[in-house]
Amino acid sequence: MYDKELVLEILRQIANSINIVLKRFSIIRNPDDFVKSEEGLEKLSEEGRKEVVVFPISFVSEHIETLYELDIEYGEIARELGLDYRRVKLDHKSPLLIDAIVSEIEKLRQ
Repeated sequence: MYDKELVLEILRQIANSINIVLKRFSIIRNPDDFVKSEEGLEKLSEEGRKEVVVFPISFVSEHIETLYELDIEYGEIARELGLDYRRVKLDHKSPLLIDAIVSEIEKLRQ
């Protein structure tokens, strides 16, 4: 049997966490607004954000033009707006990534 008060407290904490996440991301109507334009960085700055972490999850490899755009162009804009801007470097040697790519290629070959 469960302790009713403990379960209720856990549910309150979960609800509180959900509300925090919803509040933080409520300004995002279209994620592309934040990754494809300098206006996205301006929105984050206007919202009082101090840090931006870019995680380019759609890229299997890092192309020079993408790196230039993310690191140089958007990095410069972010610094001008007073944002601490960082891009997460991808781990192309990760066994999980390699296995996932192999798995997808095998599906295509069938």
